[in-house]
Parts: sequence; structure tokens; C-alpha cells
Amino acid sequence: MSFHIDFTEFPPKDDEAEYNDGFFNGLMVQSPMGMDYPLSGYYDQDMSMWTMHTNFDIVRPMIPIIEKVDGVESITPISRYRLRIGIGKLFIDHDEVKRNIVKNLNPIVLQVHGADDSKID
Repeated sequence: MSFHIDFTEFPPKDDEAEYNDGFFNGLMVQSPMGMDYPLSGYYDQDMSMWTMHTNFDIVRPMIPIIEKVDGVESITPISRYRLRIGIGKLFIDHDEVKRNIVKNLNPIVLQVHGADDSKID
């Protein structure tokens, strides 16, 4: 199996009109983490918010690994394949922070999911 991680900016640029005073104006849904908005609730303007999508289970040992990456300010699990990440505004190169997340997750994903020598892309 090939493992993939993708990041999308939150809120998506075309949905910014849906926000009022930092809160999404929409229907709530039941998620594994409780009631939440479909795209994941609070939009903190002091951070660059990203949704991380995976095609593998995000397990508890992965959370501290992501938290230790320079630039990561917050993590909110949304589902077994998705979580929200806040990157500090002073970390201008968001792509570098995201690359470091992928690089640091590679060993544990391969260990937990018992893959061969493939890598996350």
C-alpha cells in the first residue's frame, strides 16, 4: 500500500464568506471528537490553519510526533484519517513545516501499518 498525506488550507479561500467573527456559520455534525462543524469549527486568525488528510489511520503515538515539529501550534483530531493543524504565523514557509510533519511521521506510519520500504508522499 502506498501512503499519502495531503494538506488543504482551512478555511478554503472560497469559503471565507461563510465565517463571521471567527466561527463557521453552518450545520454541525457528529464526529468521533463530539459535535463539530463539517470543516472543523473555529478559525484562529493568529495561526495558519490546515487540514491534514491521510489514507491511513492516525493513531495516538503520531500526535506527539506532529506536536514536536517546529511551527506546529495546535492539533485537533477530526476523524481517523483527518486532523486540523495550526501553524504559527511567524513560520513563513508553511510548506517546510508540512514537509517536516511528513518526514517525521514516515517511520511510525511504516512501523504501525506494517508496510514495506515505501515512503509517505
